[in-house]
Amino acid sequence: MVFMEDFKLTAEEDMTLENLKILYESGKNPLAYIPYAEALRRAKALAQALDICKEGLAQDSYSVSGRTLLARILFDMGRYDNALEELGFVLQLAPDAFSANFLTARILVKKQEFSEAMDIIKKIKTLNKDDSELLRLEEFVIAHLHTVETVGDISTSSEPAEKIGALNERVNTLLENLRTFPGVTRYKMSMLPKEKDKKAAHDPLRILFMELDEECQKGGYGELKRLMFEAGSKCFLVYVLEESVLTIETTPEVNIGMLRLQVENSIKF
Repeated sequence: MVFMEDFKLTAEEDMTLENLKILYESGKNPLAYIPYAEALRRAKALAQALDICKEGLAQDSYSVSGRTLLARILFDMGRYDNALEELGFVLQLAPDAFSANFLTARILVKKQEFSEAMDIIKKIKTLNKDDSELLRLEEFVIAHLHTVETVGDISTSSEPAEKIGALNERVNTLLENLRTFPGVTRYKMSMLPKEKDKKAAHDPLRILFMELDEECQKGGYGELKRLMFEAGSKCFLVYVLEESVLTIETTPEVNIGMLRLQVENSIKF
């Protein structure tokens, strides 16, 4: 049995794809399938990489490196469940294998299972807390965890469900997309009072919008359609959609241009 976290070639064997193929086919090194399949993976020859890796594992079935590579190939092919199955086997052999744990976390992120991904990230930070890719993944997961846990849901709005349900399909799709937009921490869809009664508005941001709208119209600037501002450590985008107000709360790091495109393309603003 071969238990290896990372397989490395000697200086003589560190060669081109063609030479790796020759080395593999020579049968001189039983582990030559690993660098050859990895080179094929990097060359985007995924089907061939998969075949080579499986052939090698037929003779080296307990290789941590080989099975991790197989999972990485499956990941690149978008076969996330198959990749997780392979990684589960690897982690039975080597529970602290950094590469296998890290790839597992990446797959869980792809599947939007952010809490489970964060559990793994916390575990492997004790193994390599300074890994730049791990730190970037952690930041991404934290942003999405915050979004998922604190984002407003139209079903929990204080407005009557029948009114919220009357929103057109484009707006409903937009609200679903906001759930996973990086940097969006909360959103709320609320109805404007029919008579624009500020006392009936309740929400401070709706009241602010209504007051600014009133001043814009008094000044001859026309009806206020969109409001952007920063307060404390948060940024806000506020839109009027027919008889509703959409308020989006974000972190300062959000790509505000992309967010505006997402919103305004969805609602044909």
